[in-house]
Amino acid sequence: MLSYFSTFLVVLSLAIAAYFYQFMPPQVLVPWGRSGGYANKFWGLFALPFLALAFFVMTFAISRYFFYKKNIYSETKNYNFSAIGVKKFINYYDGLVLAVVLFLGYFLALVLFKNSGVAININRFLVIGTGLLIFYLGVIVSQAKSSWFRHESEKKVISEKDWNKWILFSGVLFMISGGVSILGSWVPQYSWYFVGVPVVVSIILIFVYTKFFLKKRSTRRKANFTTISG
Repeated sequence: MLSYFSTFLVVLSLAIAAYFYQFMPPQVLVPWGRSGGYANKFWGLFALPFLALAFFVMTFAISRYFFYKKNIYSETKNYNFSAIGVKKFINYYDGLVLAVVLFLGYFLALVLFKNSGVAININRFLVIGTGLLIFYLGVIVSQAKSSWFRHESEKKVISEKDWNKWILFSGVLFMISGGVSILGSWVPQYSWYFVGVPVVVSIILIFVYTKFFLKKRSTRRKANFTTISG
């Protein structure tokens, strides 16, 4: 169902860009353009809808091919995950795709408002949107269940409790990063530092947690299981 909303938003963004094309000057103000922030109006209006379209098509194809064909129907144990779990994950996956498409549409709206004479700070609103997207990513990560992905043999290596701690830890870090990013919108000159630094720190902390805690626990659990089995 969520994929239908994403499709609708992609088509809508293309239609909006096409409609406003006639009203825009030859050069439009964009955050990514050259020549002092200006770009040709075609790319200034259609770059974001095209990006949304490419992202949607790519993620849709990957999800349907990999998770359904490779996981649900494969007889290979390494890929034969829970069909119900994969379907639940697809719902969250489609939700993330929808959030990214919505964000790109929001970005297009900011460009249109700015070039229509509306006095707005694109950078501030863009940082807020980015922060909300990162926060939502954290929500999705924190909701992941081990039974969605792991084969029974893997559950003997990493316990359900350790998995849930790792997922919650990762999700909370991204949610905090999103919140800090939103706060950065009030400090325009340093706003993107508020976006980038917390995300990088979160990734480093997740790596450290995985490397030195989760891996250590899984190695110990695997050794105990091997001893008991022997």
